[in-house]
Amino acid sequence: MSREVDPEPLAVGEVFGKDTLSSGAVQMKRGQSSVSGNCAEAVWGSPPLQGCTQVLRAVYSADGVSGQFAIFNLADSGAADRLVQAFRKDAFLKLAPGQPAISGGSAQGRALGHYAVVSWVAAVGDEKPDLTDPLLAVDSVSQFLQTRLLKAG
Repeated sequence: MSREVDPEPLAVGEVFGKDTLSSGAVQMKRGQSSVSGNCAEAVWGSPPLQGCTQVLRAVYSADGVSGQFAIFNLADSGAADRLVQAFRKDAFLKLAPGQPAISGGSAQGRALGHYAVVSWVAAVGDEKPDLTDPLLAVDSVSQFLQTRLLKAG
């Protein structure tokens, strides 16, 4: 799938419509969200961002955990695949605006049509929580894409 089939830009309200995300007993509350046309400002390293027109990010938090969901609007599914592969090797998300200092943690990236999504959660401070439910909660943001891509395709 390419952006030609799905040309409308993503909107913050469309992507981050829920204030709270849940998985198991964990509830992640949405904090600051942002949208930018400068995709490179969201990543460390030199991942392939050719054709990236926007990146939307939001911070989520629960006791002892901070997370981020990022979605990159790329030209086509090949570009999305290449970006996800870069995140698996040597590219990393930068902290989102309003996110506390975290490092390490657990992340997953997927190519969905011409979008690349990355969900990342980590402990805040010296906490050592199980990150499974927080990661599942943050990753649930991507569910809106199924409806959008089915309408477009």
